[in-house]
Amino acid sequence: MKSIYMVKKDPSKENEPGNWRMMARNEFLEFISTPEGRMRANSFGRLSSCGQNDPVIIAECGSAEAKKWKDEQNRHRYLREIEKEVAPFGLLSLNQSLDDDLTLEETLCDESVDAEAEAIGEIRKEELKEALDRLDPMEKSLIQMTVLAKRPISLSEFGDRYMLDRTYLQRKKHSALRKLRVIIRMENRDEKKDMS
Repeated sequence: MKSIYMVKKDPSKENEPGNWRMMARNEFLEFISTPEGRMRANSFGRLSSCGQNDPVIIAECGSAEAKKWKDEQNRHRYLREIEKEVAPFGLLSLNQSLDDDLTLEETLCDESVDAEAEAIGEIRKEELKEALDRLDPMEKSLIQMTVLAKRPISLSEFGDRYMLDRTYLQRKKHSALRKLRVIIRMENRDEKKDMS
């Protein structure tokens, strides 16, 4: 990696544009071996580079500032080492976007979510409304009252209202959810074909 050394022509002057001399590594090594260079050696600090291919810039900044820069470099190096030990495959943010406009957080498994909520969560409201209209009236009512209502009722309550067996309703509900998924997939395929 290429290094650029920025040395002040007159160290008593502040950071004026015309007060800098740019040196290559060999020139800087010659300068630092002189009596004046040895006196100023602690006044040079390394600037953080923006990318891997960027040159390293070592600039005369005063001993206090050089110490701050060195401490910051050491901190970054320490954090990279810790990251390698703790997460050898890299760290990811839960807010990181994935290919299909989801964040990593949205893909984490939640054991408390039941199958109905998961299936309904995948379907947009407009698609769901259209798909519900394609179910038979009993299936539509069952899904609306036991899944989509603000306060869903249980299958037992639904069964008591309409004098239907809970086991029959469970099968009917799962069948209706499967139908909804198929209807939505078919509509999505048709939309993709229309866009092509």
